[in-house]
Amino acid sequence: MEITTKSRRLRIAAWILGVLTVLPAAVSCGDTATAPSPDAQTQAKENVTVEEAETENPNVAGIRNTLAKLEGKDYGGVDFVIMDRSAEANPNWVAIDVFSEGENGDTINDAVYQRNRALEENLNIHIKDMQEKIPSTTAKKLVTAGDSAFDLMTDGLNDIGSIVSSGCLMNLDDVPGLQLSNPWWDQQMNAELSVAGKHFFCTGDISIMDNYGTWCFMFNKTLAQNYDLPDFYQLVRDGKWTFDAMYDAAKQVAFDLDGNGKMEEDDQWGLYTEDYNNYAFFAAGNEKIIQKDKDDMPILAEY
Repeated sequence: MEITTKSRRLRIAAWILGVLTVLPAAVSCGDTATAPSPDAQTQAKENVTVEEAETENPNVAGIRNTLAKLEGKDYGGVDFVIMDRSAEANPNWVAIDVFSEGENGDTINDAVYQRNRALEENLNIHIKDMQEKIPSTTAKKLVTAGDSAFDLMTDGLNDIGSIVSSGCLMNLDDVPGLQLSNPWWDQQMNAELSVAGKHFFCTGDISIMDNYGTWCFMFNKTLAQNYDLPDFYQLVRDGKWTFDAMYDAAKQVAFDLDGNGKMEEDDQWGLYTEDYNNYAFFAAGNEKIIQKDKDDMPILAEY
């Protein structure tokens, strides 16, 4: 999501958003290959020359190759500030794909650092990080006050969506060169999140945080065996793992252990979850809370 009124920064934003998508390729593990024998490895090490040892990191080389295909620009050393989420809100959901202070051996961290340095060198800019507990809330305050302290923002969809009606967000379709139709943008998200034919936020290869939010089911194999529950793996293979199957299995192992007639914390439950998972259940049922009308306006789904 991008907020700015300066055409110069609009052009930089388009560059940043376009080249940030290099990251997935830069951190790829590469093609699978047969590992060489220990003797071959030893011989290879002995044959390495000083020149070969100083070969540029393949991640950096990949980024530079991508940049070389683009038209070079010089933005005179301007600061480009990206606002993202800090650990204060939730230490498990800190943005790790936006900014890095330096290399530390972690694959993602180092790829982000190398990508940003290549961008800075190519565009003559300085990428800076601005961390906030709730970036969308801070963005609304800054934009309302006419403060251009940041140029680009990343945040969770719930928080970003809540400020659309405030008029603080820019239509990304108006950002020169961004071209949300390109395949590295998530086209399903573009279709679902548009409002009146406009896009106020987007995602795709630019972010890897969605991979950290994958929902999954875990079950107690001992309980499943003791209560002679069905083979859940086979139910999935047969396309029979449904809400009804889950509910039936949960009922079979749920017991009021202390016999007080109430299901409480210390009793045996068939299913543990938390309220946010309701969204996952809803989506798994191929249902939507919000739909679109003919004018691409969101409306509450009717059931």
